[in-house]
Amino acid sequence: MGTGKVPAPSRSTRRARTIGANSPGPLTPSIAQASPILSGATPADWRKGFYFHYYEFPADHRVRPHCGVITDRYTLAHFYAPDVDCWELFDRAKDAGEMRNVFGEPAYAAVQTNLLEEVSHLRTELKEPPTDDPKAFGRATEF
Repeated sequence: MGTGKVPAPSRSTRRARTIGANSPGPLTPSIAQASPILSGATPADWRKGFYFHYYEFPADHRVRPHCGVITDRYTLAHFYAPDVDCWELFDRAKDAGEMRNVFGEPAYAAVQTNLLEEVSHLRTELKEPPTDDPKAFGRATEF
């Protein structure tokens, strides 16, 4: 039987180094910091939402440019440019397939406000520009 803990770094650290290749310094402190997470504990400062941004239209994915935030329960997305401007909010606990947009519904007003604030906060934290460079659209095949 195992101890329930991740063994000390060994040859398998090659994958971790590849994943963290852009991180300065050795990965050992990061692995040590991940230990509580690997044992099932959630850090107090754990992010509540994850920011996403797609702008590869019309190439590759063929999905309109959009950004937003996803939490453990909700997805909020803003579709924009070149010819749309709409928001979508999905309650994945009630609609796992994200088929029913509840943006603007009174029952979701507080959730909507919180997620809009989270998008704004994360865009600022990540230093996202207020608007995208128009040259970014459709360039995915060039990389």
